[in-house]
Amino acid sequence: MKALPRCWRRGYTGVMTKTGTAQQPQDRTRTARATAPVTVVAPLIVLAVAWATASVREDMGIANVALVLATVTAAAALVSARAGFATSIVAALSLNYFHTEPLRSLRITAGSDLVSVALLAALGLAISAITALRVRNARVLQRGVDADGARNQLRDALASGRPAVEVWDISVLAAAAQLALINVRLEHVGRSTLPAISRQRWEPGDPAENHLLVVPETGAVVHLRAPNHDAQLVLTPRSGQGSVTIDRRAAMIFADQVELALGREASPSLAR
Repeated sequence: MKALPRCWRRGYTGVMTKTGTAQQPQDRTRTARATAPVTVVAPLIVLAVAWATASVREDMGIANVALVLATVTAAAALVSARAGFATSIVAALSLNYFHTEPLRSLRITAGSDLVSVALLAALGLAISAITALRVRNARVLQRGVDADGARNQLRDALASGRPAVEVWDISVLAAAAQLALINVRLEHVGRSTLPAISRQRWEPGDPAENHLLVVPETGAVVHLRAPNHDAQLVLTPRSGQGSVTIDRRAAMIFADQVELALGREASPSLAR
């Protein structure tokens, strides 16, 4: 089939839109690469600060040192949740090792020192958790924006007589944008103990709320329809997403499309 113009390729779900706002895999890869140095540099900074201030700890006091470490930890956590988690742990251990009695030890004898170390760690972990939640909510919101835009593009495509494959791909984003938050793999039936997503009858006029489904962080399975296919799809939320709410109908239609595309090769392909 003739390759489609680059302007029609959009989004990591393979949906082809001219003006879609879905973030491409390359964009997310670049974002991850941009924040990766923070995960390495920020822990080194707090370690260096704790070490450098050890010689003047009597003058500064543990509270002031903890404040400096907390500032670096908070900044790292706002950039990346992973960097925040790593920095908060290193900061707490560094404060403990260089500034609490006995020195150069991870033991803590004073209750006030224990409180300072615990508060420093808790601050970094809390901000990191908030950052992770913010990023997760932003991704979910972006999926909704993508779906709204795709519906408008679907209307335009149907009105202008686009090729069926283009219309099909645009309709996927319009109807199942939240599936972009899900990873999928094929495996033999009975291979996992994950909960199965049951198929339910639905009518075109049913409210969408009646068909919402929460895919747990550990994942869930969808059985293929054909009895000769000893296989099932495993749906797992993408890393860092936690549980994801999707439309059950979209999950079932997606499974049917995969089965249609695989044909009789669904089970044999697992053995290769």
